[in-house]
Amino acid sequence: MTITLDLPKDVEQTIEEQAKLRDMTVADYLLDIALHTTSEKKPLREKNQRALAMLERWDHATPEETAEQKETWEFLQKNGISRTQFREVPSGDNS
Repeated sequence: MTITLDLPKDVEQTIEEQAKLRDMTVADYLLDIALHTTSEKKPLREKNQRALAMLERWDHATPEETAEQKETWEFLQKNGISRTQFREVPSGDNS
């Protein structure tokens, strides 16, 4: 597919500069951007589905589960621990 775009001069210059910095042609640079942008759509949909599933679990949580989650959250905040510092531990691995 061939696409012709009428870009403002400053946008054109920025694209050319970015392509040159990456040692790419303008066409390859724009193709790379297009492929990266369109490939992000599927994982985003998956993330949305996971978020909706999590909200469903929260909606049906027992008072005990809610209290435990609140206690965990308060502990993490108090101790300056980020959720990104955790990793999933496979079943049976207590290390």
